[in-house]
Amino acid sequence: MNKKALVAEFIGTFALCFIGIGAIASNTLVLPQGSSLLGVAFAHGLTIAVMIAGLGVFSGAHFNPAVSIALLSVGKID
Repeated sequence: MNKKALVAEFIGTFALCFIGIGAIASNTLVLPQGSSLLGVAFAHGLTIAVMIAGLGVFSGAHFNPAVSIALLSVGKID
């Protein structure tokens, strides 16, 4: 795997975790009695869509370490 792909995967995974956890935290703080999953789902979905559009050409856009490790273990990626 080249450096560009590693950096792209790192940025995508970081953005997904940062924005996803931020959406969950802000949703819990704003609506403590019962959280709405729609806003959290939109945050995750939009993050994945933007990361795939922006960084997918460099790395294949896995952005999930479990998927990358699984594909690496069966020899589908280098």
